[in-house]
Amino acid sequence: MIVAINYHYIRENFSAPHPAIFGITPEAFKEQLQELGRHGTFISQQDLRDHIDKGHSIPDRSILITFDDGLREQYEYAFPILNELGIPAVFYINTRVLVEPIVTNVHLIHLVRSQLPPEVILNELNRKEMNSNQQVDLQIDARKLGVDHYKYDTPDVAELKYLLNFVYSADYVERVFLDLLSLQIGWNSAKINQKLYMTEDMIGVLGKQAFIGSHGHDHLPIGQLTESLAKEQVCKAQNLLQKIIGYNPYSFSYPYGSPEAIGNTGPLLSEQGISFALSMNRDVNYNVDTPLCLNRFDNNDVPLGKAFDQSLFSNFIRG
Repeated sequence: MIVAINYHYIRENFSAPHPAIFGITPEAFKEQLQELGRHGTFISQQDLRDHIDKGHSIPDRSILITFDDGLREQYEYAFPILNELGIPAVFYINTRVLVEPIVTNVHLIHLVRSQLPPEVILNELNRKEMNSNQQVDLQIDARKLGVDHYKYDTPDVAELKYLLNFVYSADYVERVFLDLLSLQIGWNSAKINQKLYMTEDMIGVLGKQAFIGSHGHDHLPIGQLTESLAKEQVCKAQNLLQKIIGYNPYSFSYPYGSPEAIGNTGPLLSEQGISFALSMNRDVNYNVDTPLCLNRFDNNDVPLGKAFDQSLFSNFIRG
């Protein structure tokens, strides 16, 4: 059995005018790792790759720790704790932020939502939609789909997030939210880029420990892109990361991680030398029969998480 666990934000304080950025403090992170260590054995991405590709054995209860988005706080807060405890991990990097002074849409949304109420954002989206080329499928039940996908949010927020991530085009969301960020909040995206994301030097340090994987070039649901755009997203990230860490990344984390965000991109990943890829389907991996679509939990789902459901771990948790 393999349990993969994912983290995003890790910082000392999550206070903001509106709840939009959620994560874990360094102290809680360390405590959760220590609790997880009671129930299984931490493995590296090399261990998992060799298990998949070469049939090497791994512990009966294996745990893979992962981080998405390449956030600087992961390097500054989580990496030292991992080293202290001797635990390997994989940090999945988006590469566009390394070559352009931008904030990816997923974080742009988080930042704006943390500062402005939902009604202000929705009003701006609706106002600009009338003067844009957006063609929204009115048959989509965004509320239901949002609630299914974003289980930790209120229905209103879940619907908004689904519209932003899966209905409106990425270009449109970027335009609207950049305007909100600069005109209504007064923040500069280039300065945020410097504070929010890892530097190439940081990625290089992690790469020396084989702790780096790919999260695509932009943070886009590649399963919803055309074949050529999906290939561009994967290949750009592979090439840029290879230049930084000196080898081709061999694992991938699907941005958003839902079935529609994954689509049929497994063959593309395989062509680029990817041995395994992680979704956000919350379950234990009882085998590795589908290595390019492995299950993974959010850290809230596992022991000491705020939404821990022991029934999901009945065969994993030690008494």
